[in-house]
Amino acid sequence: QVVDALLDKSRTVNGNPTSLAEIGYSDAGIDDGWQHCDYYQGLFHNNSAPNGFPVLNATTFPNLSGLISYAHQNKIRINWYFNNCKCSEHEAYP
Repeated sequence: QVVDALLDKSRTVNGNPTSLAEIGYSDAGIDDGWQHCDYYQGLFHNNSAPNGFPVLNATTFPNLSGLISYAHQNKIRINWYFNNCKCSEHEAYP
């Protein structure tokens, strides 16, 4: 949805249908919601990711590679906020 919003030409600039991407908005920042939280421990890392890599919320992002490919095909970059509030992870991962 966020990629489509950047590509949408329902706005006009000088009377011409124009997308936000066409006027320079080519980055989409994904804030909270991408991570799977372990609410018991308050972490978005768990035993299946002992190397410290976060765990993706596959319900929210069932096809992450498809999203990235779609964005890149349309010259949109996806950025991720790693420091999150949703999981309330305030301590360093062990």
